[in-house]
Amino acid sequence: MIRLITIYLLTLSLFSCSTTPAEIKLYSLSLPSATSHDIENSKTLKSDTPILMVDPVKLADYLNSRNLIIQINRHQIYNASHHLWAEDLDKAIANTLLHKLKPLENRFHLIDSSNRLKESAKYRLLLEFDAFHATDQSQVIASGKYWLTGNTQKLVLENSFSYTLNLEQDGYSHSVEKLNRTIDLLATDIIQNINKI
Repeated sequence: MIRLITIYLLTLSLFSCSTTPAEIKLYSLSLPSATSHDIENSKTLKSDTPILMVDPVKLADYLNSRNLIIQINRHQIYNASHHLWAEDLDKAIANTLLHKLKPLENRFHLIDSSNRLKESAKYRLLLEFDAFHATDQSQVIASGKYWLTGNTQKLVLENSFSYTLNLEQDGYSHSVEKLNRTIDLLATDIIQNINKI
């Protein structure tokens, strides 16, 4: 009888250990730093500086999730249920891009759509992402389109983008670092094209 109770208790303890919930990990594209505030505060708005507003980013439906996404093969995606974005991905991309554009651009005063000056914006930057995730081929991909419109909705610039970066390490943290790097590439691309107008 004691042996039967011992086996029962051991089985119960093993079962309870195996159902312990996995730890949820949160990831941010870029956490705010003192340098980003210094850059923002060092720029004073002159009355003749045109305002460029970065609109909220539009994401493909499968990216509208807090879960990090991994593309398993050409037609299959995996939602990492315990690895989540710390904030909505559309806002995270827009905020990260805005902070990366500010030190690169001097012709415009850059704002987001929540800024009180948005009605005064001379230009609007609209972005749409078709892909923004890691793959099982040890890569991250970011692709989509962006548009620059004038305050009369007139199209000034339209461009597609596609970046594929190789992962040198395993893990979600490294893939988030590489996704952040794709935003650097996008910011540089946007500035180069804006400077042509």
